[in-house]
Amino acid sequence: MTAYLVRLNGQNFLMDGKGGPRKNQFCATRLVNAEDPKQAETLALDFIRNDARLKKNVLNEVSDPPRINLESIIKLSATAYDAQIRANALYWLDDDTQE
Repeated sequence: MTAYLVRLNGQNFLMDGKGGPRKNQFCATRLVNAEDPKQAETLALDFIRNDARLKKNVLNEVSDPPRINLESIIKLSATAYDAQIRANALYWLDDDTQE
């Protein structure tokens, strides 16, 4: 198995906020052990899709689903475990400031 640092971008996430529901996006990084980059992407996506912070708070209708896109996959050396510090981060961005 090889360690991969996978960066994902989530868009169109309708969530309740201070001023009521609004669309948000996020950047997330996950450290996974996988056989190849494709499996690393799949594992990282599964981690995000099963994240309780998203599952309980997303308000999107089926006709307007949120999207999660792959930004990058970096193969790590065995000694690159400092990446674990960033590996479980989820950074929210306001949709009004992006795109």
